Amino acid sequence: MVQRMVLGAVLFLHGLIHLLGSIAYWRLAEVEGLPYETALLAGALEVGEAGAWIYGLAWLVAAVGFSVSAAAVLLGEPWWPGAAAGTALLSLGLTILGLPGAWFGVLVNLAILAYVAVGRRRGRVPHEAA
Repeated sequence: MVQRMVLGAVLFLHGLIHLLGSIAYWRLAEVEGLPYETALLAGALEVGEAGAWIYGLAWLVAAVGFSVSAAAVLLGEPWWPGAAAGTALLSLGLTILGLPGAWFGVLVNLAILAYVAVGRRRGRVPHEAA
């Protein structure tokens, strides 16, 4: 139960950070640590304003994915590992595009993917109903 609560909290908090990314890339507000930029990969890939908007949309999709995954973990839904892993893969791509500033997000995504992969292999991923 505690393991499930901690995992749910990590997924939910990671989703909230992705929501901040959407806010920043849609220029709804200035977010400290997430500046509005139209270039990705440390400035090597210019995507323009439309590309930045699409990038912000992808951050919103990840925010929703992590929130749904967190709820599924807390409710004991058996499908949460696939949802969390799929969202973490999306997020990993987004954070790689956001390097060097998003390095911590890369680590969190790798940790989520490792937890799901190793936990499933060992049969230790929490999935029973509450």
